[in-house]
Amino acid sequence: MAKKETPPSVDPTFAQSKRDLAQAEKAYRRDVRITQARPLLHRTALIVWMLFDALLIGLLLYFVIGYLIVGQFSDRQAVAEFFTDIPGLHEASLERSPDALVVTDALVIGGDEGKYDFYAEMENANEDWYATFDYGFETNAGEITSVTNGFIFPGEVRPLIGLNISLEEGVNRAELFVEDVVWHRIDGHEIDDIDLWMRSHDDFDLVSSQYGDKIVFEEGEIVRSMFAVKNNTPYNVWSAPFWVILERGGSVAGVNLVTIAGFEAGETREVTVNWFGSAPSSAEELRIYPVIDYFDEGTYMDQPSNGIERP
Repeated sequence: MAKKETPPSVDPTFAQSKRDLAQAEKAYRRDVRITQARPLLHRTALIVWMLFDALLIGLLLYFVIGYLIVGQFSDRQAVAEFFTDIPGLHEASLERSPDALVVTDALVIGGDEGKYDFYAEMENANEDWYATFDYGFETNAGEITSVTNGFIFPGEVRPLIGLNISLEEGVNRAELFVEDVVWHRIDGHEIDDIDLWMRSHDDFDLVSSQYGDKIVFEEGEIVRSMFAVKNNTPYNVWSAPFWVILERGGSVAGVNLVTIAGFEAGETREVTVNWFGSAPSSAEELRIYPVIDYFDEGTYMDQPSNGIERP
């Protein structure tokens, strides 16, 4: 029986050299492929860049030529239509602007010792604008009273009064002057129904009234009136001033001012007013008119007014 031949042993150094040679040959072939492909990659990138540039130039030419052919005529037409429609734009602007305030002639109510009261009325016909302003009175003798701050709500007729004003010369006529009018537009997003909003804030009810009690004392005499007013609004106000207006024969015969402090919702207050000087001995009607700025949040004791902030 023949003996099995033993394979010759492999030198480890030779095997490692063979592996290193194979790796070196693989890396060489990779580098050769990259070197051969580099010019092709450069040409491909150049072609893509040229195509992109051509696209940009094409778009530029398209828009420039399109504007020169069509766009400039459209712009000229739009400009011409704008200037042609200026009257319409003016009318639209006027529609959005408030109508002017209307005032009546001033009434002079004579007093004692050179003191006078003045009475006039102002109307705001606008439904979504209210105004703040300054006002005063100029007499026929050329004297001008001090200026008072005023306001008027949408759709309102409001009395404007100068009370107990001392003048050096006699007065029988006067004119109301109004200056520095600032308009405030009602924001429909904040107040969607201004009529309902006004009714809820302006609900002060004259429960009872009495006029004519004369009181005589050493220095002279006064006439006393009394009335009761109820706050039907849901708001508590820090101070509630009211003009008190006496009428006789359909005309204003006397004016006065009272202030109710801390007037709470649902409360009824009784008020006494003393009339001095040439107050009428009798009156057919006693009216009160609140002088409360409902849009001023500082008016309210604990509830926001849901009003509009002024600029």
